[in-house]
Amino acid sequence: MINRLKYKNIILIFLLIPFLCPRGFLEYFSFYKLFFSAWLYLSVGIIYIVAITKLLTLKKIKINSFVGSMILYFSIIIILTFLVRQSFSGALQKLFATPALCILSVYYLKKNPLQIIKYTNNILIIIFVLNSTIFSPLVWPTYFRPISNHLLFIGHVQTAVQIGMLAILTAYIEYEVYNGNKKKYVLLMILSYINMLMSFTSAAYISIILLLLFKILGNFKIYGSIALEGRVYLSLYLLLNFIFFLIICAGKSSLEIAGFSLNGRGFIWAKAIESFFKSPIYGYGANGVLIKVFWSYWVGDGQGMNYMHNQILQILNDGGIILFAAFIYMLYIAMSTIDKLKGKKIRYQISTFIAIILIVMTFESVMEYFYFSYILCIVAYLPRLVQNRGASRDEY
Repeated sequence: MINRLKYKNIILIFLLIPFLCPRGFLEYFSFYKLFFSAWLYLSVGIIYIVAITKLLTLKKIKINSFVGSMILYFSIIIILTFLVRQSFSGALQKLFATPALCILSVYYLKKNPLQIIKYTNNILIIIFVLNSTIFSPLVWPTYFRPISNHLLFIGHVQTAVQIGMLAILTAYIEYEVYNGNKKKYVLLMILSYINMLMSFTSAAYISIILLLLFKILGNFKIYGSIALEGRVYLSLYLLLNFIFFLIICAGKSSLEIAGFSLNGRGFIWAKAIESFFKSPIYGYGANGVLIKVFWSYWVGDGQGMNYMHNQILQILNDGGIILFAAFIYMLYIAMSTIDKLKGKKIRYQISTFIAIILIVMTFESVMEYFYFSYILCIVAYLPRLVQNRGASRDEY
């Protein structure tokens, strides 16, 4: 039995690593990129084969609302991409690897949640330690210069806040829900803050400030006034984005707030809005359109970029209003789990965490990477973890 458990743990670690692997060296070494790409697609293949095999052996399949919303979202973006582009080039990970991670996480969050949470934390601790020590910008300044080339060992600086927030969530769950080791919890929290600070990004700084602010407010036990319903947070998120888009459409692309510039995002958003209105119903498919701002002509290859620096604008360009509706539905189902959480303290913690994630989504296209989808799955299943220390085994 012990050997069997060790074997299963090794398999899980093997499947998880390529989704969480540090991506900084992908920009420099073709062998490194080939190695982790091959590992990723091997993991993806294994996940799909096992999932299909298990489904074929089931006499009855019950799909809960969150899994159904995920299936709807990824089905739509895959179909639209194929119909509009007749190609999946440049979007394979986004279209097929991300759903595989969702399948893996949902399976373990139902069957053995502590196992996947625990090993996610272990992997992230190793990556964060390497990122802040051996492979830090101080040791490898030729490769990693977050201010000038926007790269860290963990990957592009914009991913730091996403992987940092994932670590904060999983560290909290292992410690608070499963009575984990406090030293491990404190270590991972400190490492998360350090790695987010190292990115020198506004999104990371805003997230850290809000995390500390909500922590201080939580000490006064004002849980009820901030732990709102999930649909309220979603509505506020949509309202915030709508206000920003109105400002952009009014011609204020510089988008300075109290003298604080959002690093050119206003200009990017203006072009993203413009491209959306040219194909508003079904968009351009994943990675189907490049936008050019005034600095595109002297940055990179001059072809522009597909990264919209806003998740809603990314969705609207990838799949238009059709995909946007599926995305909002998936978010609504996941966010509504806040209302099912028992206990004021944990509901407050998760509510404030979700509020920060939604703010990050306003300034970054988070679904271009794996971390947000993983976070969404964990949040959606969190009430099961809190109530049952696991989940029932009759739904897939």
